[in-house]
Amino acid sequence: MNRSRFTLFRVGLVALIVVLLTVAGLLQKGLNTERLALGMNRYVELKGAPPVLALTTVALGGFRGLVANALWIRAIELQDQDRYFEKVQLADWIVKLQPHYAHVWRVQAWDMAYNISVKFTDHDDRWRWVQKGFELIRDQGLVYNPDEGTLYHEIGWIFMHKMGQNLDDAHSLYKLNWAREMDAVLGTNYVSLIDPQTDDEKARSKELREHYKLDPAFMKEIDGRYGPLEWRLPEAHAIYWAALGLKRSTLKDKMSLRRLIYQSMQIAVTRGRITPDMMSGRIVLAPNIDMSERANEAYLENMQFDPSNYEQVQTGHKNFLKNLPYYFYLEGRTKEATQWFNYLREKYPGSVPGGMELEAYVVSKISEYAGETSQEKTTGILKGLVTRYYLDLATGEEERAGTMLRLAQKARARYMAEVGKGQLVRLDLPEIPVLLRSGLDDLLSARSGLIPEVQAMLRTRLGLPAGTNSAAPARIPMARPPEAPVTTNAPPGKGA
Repeated sequence: MNRSRFTLFRVGLVALIVVLLTVAGLLQKGLNTERLALGMNRYVELKGAPPVLALTTVALGGFRGLVANALWIRAIELQDQDRYFEKVQLADWIVKLQPHYAHVWRVQAWDMAYNISVKFTDHDDRWRWVQKGFELIRDQGLVYNPDEGTLYHEIGWIFMHKMGQNLDDAHSLYKLNWAREMDAVLGTNYVSLIDPQTDDEKARSKELREHYKLDPAFMKEIDGRYGPLEWRLPEAHAIYWAALGLKRSTLKDKMSLRRLIYQSMQIAVTRGRITPDMMSGRIVLAPNIDMSERANEAYLENMQFDPSNYEQVQTGHKNFLKNLPYYFYLEGRTKEATQWFNYLREKYPGSVPGGMELEAYVVSKISEYAGETSQEKTTGILKGLVTRYYLDLATGEEERAGTMLRLAQKARARYMAEVGKGQLVRLDLPEIPVLLRSGLDDLLSARSGLIPEVQAMLRTRLGLPAGTNSAAPARIPMARPPEAPVTTNAPPGKGA
């Protein structure tokens, strides 16, 4: 090939390259549109990134994964150095480079809710970072990964564990702030937001769907399947997101989501009800024993779904059942307490000492738990003792009523002494006057189930005018809809 022909050949190659690049450029816009329509567009604009990173990203195009891998290696180094603020910034760039990489969304949310929040001593600052954690997944991660079950589990875990448990000194503020937010948007009956009629309902329905990403129709479905749930508390939202994950996730193994549901239900039975009394800016919780039957069914269901962990779930189930007889008894629901007590003995022989009757069993439980530093269990005991105090007072059993009140005072005093001053910020209990006010409001409310004659007797004993509750300050109204299902009679094991 002579020199002129070689030159012509090179010119031809260059011309071909130009033509092909031009055609590719013309086709790229259409391809991008189709990729976006099919949900295949994985590019997200980087905002606030250093110019070198932005330039490198544009230059590499499809090799953005290499940039993301380099950033991820650096993020791991920052974690080892306890430099979580810098790591969060890197993670933000990584998820923008690779938004369908679910693991980074989870890690970033965890860092915000757990590792960064505890860097602050101010509880309001902590709450903002916990919010950022679950909002990151809820508002962004699930947009790009709507079928990723691990993200549903992560957001549910933050609600159940970080907000619902008492492992963080600021847990009471988390619960109170979330209860206020939900109370404002849900009102007294969230079911009305499914098909809103008034301007107020339409505005709140829009906020619920668009800001909180909650579907009131699915909330009602979940309430009917697992409830009655108190939607102002974190456990209800843990159940919601786990159930939504079960519905949408493509995971073959969904046990982590099912496990999250029954764990959250167990917690809700223990302390899943806000008492009508709200005092001194704090939230007072009590057992939600109306969920007991469905929580029991969830345990039985998971024993079948998860045979590899059968013994572990069975142990949790047995411990759950051991608590129910005294919860029901101390709430004054003796018939149901007897049903659960008998079911416990039949389901797990040997779990109750031979020959022990229900009342003796309840007394033994009070003595056992009053000596523990479990905030929710001790609160449940105190609430039950206060309820028994009022019921005995109403029926003229003044001596027994005095015994119940003294027992409540002693149980609280023992708990406070066991916890010690250093843990009171995190594990403090309501004072007895607070429990007396909230307990009285519970009993005199329309939903208490207490017959009107006994309510009238109690008002007479306490010198309250007819139709009034206690002289408690203003409080958040209950958000449970009137038609929410309530278990009142049947024991769990109809055929067990």
